[in-house]
Amino acid sequence: LTSGQPLYDGSNGIINVCESLDWKIAFGLHLWYLEPSFKSIADVVQKFERAWSSEEAYCLPPSPNYGDVEFKDLCYHLLVLYSNKAHSLVELLNPGTYSANPIDFRLSWFIMQALKSLGYTHLDQKIATKYHVSFASQLLSYDLWEFAIFVLMHIEDDSLRRHHIDNILERHIELCPTTSELTAKESFLIDTLH
Repeated sequence: LTSGQPLYDGSNGIINVCESLDWKIAFGLHLWYLEPSFKSIADVVQKFERAWSSEEAYCLPPSPNYGDVEFKDLCYHLLVLYSNKAHSLVELLNPGTYSANPIDFRLSWFIMQALKSLGYTHLDQKIATKYHVSFASQLLSYDLWEFAIFVLMHIEDDSLRRHHIDNILERHIELCPTTSELTAKESFLIDTLH
């Protein structure tokens, strides 16, 4: 490691310093030892990509913890996005980057919102709407319809936003309540979400 060589010809054969290491540890070795300290994160990401994708690969690919090699780990996509501001947000936000459940949009939605607040706006609005609706559907399946409305309030298209929210309200709000008091969920909608 101190020589900066990932492969070393030792007396008993080739020594691979990254052999069988988790991709995050192997990336850390590239960052701290295998690349000069003056190299940027983008340079290290490029070198690391060659380390697992070339014919002379000596590292494991950055697969998610659940082991699906079809997808690259969410953390790896974030490193690539940091290095290349135009990196595909569709690839990054795919649930397969962090979960074996292809319809688990929880983390995708939160990351999408965080990236948007940081100025990453190159996600097509139709795809963003898909993430809003998918996560809202997930919340509805847990009877968290008031939070599904909160998620749907982030849809940028006014008519689509109204359509999806009205559908949920029609299914969950009692128009002629037997009591004059609002439920906790209805109060949350009025007082908190306005």
